Amino acid sequence: MRRAIRWVYCEPKSMTTMASGCADVIMPLFPHSQNFGDYISILRAAAPSGDGKINADMGYQTEIAQAVNCLADGGVVAIPTDTLYGLAADALNPAALERVYQVKGRPADMPLPVLVSGWEQVATVSNVRGLARAIAEQLASRYWPGPLTLVLPAAPELPPRLTAGRDTIAVRMPDHDVPLALAKSLGRPITGTSANPSGAEDITDPEDLRRCLGGLVDGIITAGQQPQGTASTIVAVSENGPTLLRAGALQFCEIQQALA
Repeated sequence: MRRAIRWVYCEPKSMTTMASGCADVIMPLFPHSQNFGDYISILRAAAPSGDGKINADMGYQTEIAQAVNCLADGGVVAIPTDTLYGLAADALNPAALERVYQVKGRPADMPLPVLVSGWEQVATVSNVRGLARAIAEQLASRYWPGPLTLVLPAAPELPPRLTAGRDTIAVRMPDHDVPLALAKSLGRPITGTSANPSGAEDITDPEDLRRCLGGLVDGIITAGQQPQGTASTIVAVSENGPTLLRAGALQFCEIQQALA
């Protein structure tokens, strides 16, 4: 049973310890950043080990590793991306996927998109082949990292909760350090559905994010570049080329021209 999560906010430049017995860990994501508003808050559902001290000079990889540990344990973390705030979980963990659906109140027939650290991770969720693969690789080479989501044939071994029983999977490589580092360090894709209740307006303000989801997720990261607020463009890729499924940050005519 999960413990109630408490919040502690400290400026990165002065953050050296956490309150004794607190269930939260909050530390800077970019420890050498001059913008002391940049921080990462990793909420832990267990009391800190040892004396509970945090090294304020720890490196970027150490901090990301703690967030990755949360995801590896089946946790859900609200994170920034280049487009919108998202709900990150291990995309191959059925229990973690179930939690994402619960946090969002997402209908069971709506699949979850995934975020990858690069094209090499696409193979873990998609078996796209032939001309469709060539088209997808060309689009990824042109627009990744960036606000283009590719809907591709799903690999057969994926958790049914990820695809909602469909034979396709939506994949994107975001242009933001946080999700890229999480997916790369975790070693597999993470979920990338928007961090808002299903059907509600997209959240673009970190304070709104904390108010809306603070009691539902295991962690909230608001470090780095703030989302620009426009959803990604979604295209389905087949041997016949891309088909627009949702308009977004990229103009579809530009995508078509890139393949001409």
